[in-house]
Amino acid sequence: MSVYIIGQKLPTGEYLILVTDEHPESAMDDYSLRWEIETLFACLKTRGFNFEATHMTKLDRIDKLIAVLAITFSWSHITGEWLNRQQPIKIKNMDDRLSVSFVMG
Repeated sequence: MSVYIIGQKLPTGEYLILVTDEHPESAMDDYSLRWEIETLFACLKTRGFNFEATHMTKLDRIDKLIAVLAITFSWSHITGEWLNRQQPIKIKNMDDRLSVSFVMG
């Protein structure tokens, strides 16, 4: 089995190293898309929307709720970007996170 190692220097000066056994030419793009999905899931679960607190069990209702939450997340993200362009959001020094969450307040 062949393995490919791909690396990239990030704007922070750190390196992102990926190891893949297929499609090395698209590995960075694939990884980027994966983290967009992970960010969505994190926001839907523990970072504001608390999806897991619904305790729903019927799949058709869960499907509809996820669709509504995804639309709501997208709207919140676009609104946050617009607000940041109007008046930039302060960044916490210690961990480079935004000091304000427009989802959680």
